[in-house]
Amino acid sequence: LLIGLAAAKAICYSLNIPLIGVNHVLSHMYANFIENPDIKRPIVSLVASGGHTSIYLLKENDEFEILGSTLDDAAGEVLDKIARFLNIGYPGGPAIERISINTQRINFYFT
Repeated sequence: LLIGLAAAKAICYSLNIPLIGVNHVLSHMYANFIENPDIKRPIVSLVASGGHTSIYLLKENDEFEILGSTLDDAAGEVLDKIARFLNIGYPGGPAIERISINTQRINFYFT
């Protein structure tokens, strides 16, 4: 994160353009509007990634309220831990998806 910020500052300085900060988690929520621009707010949004697992109330004008969050690990960290255990690469989500694409379907029956 620090290296990325330093690089961004250097690029903006060299090009004489402003550096505009963005809220990373808010960007996760706004990604939904790219394909669905007509989503009406307020909405409840689940952000579940490698670093964040929280439920937000997304209001108008970039306002949001945290409704709940994990107390320890983010949900995505589970995938990273599984991938590390299986020695299939990092980050875990794409690594697990990559090996699961060519896997035969297995049915599990629960009683």
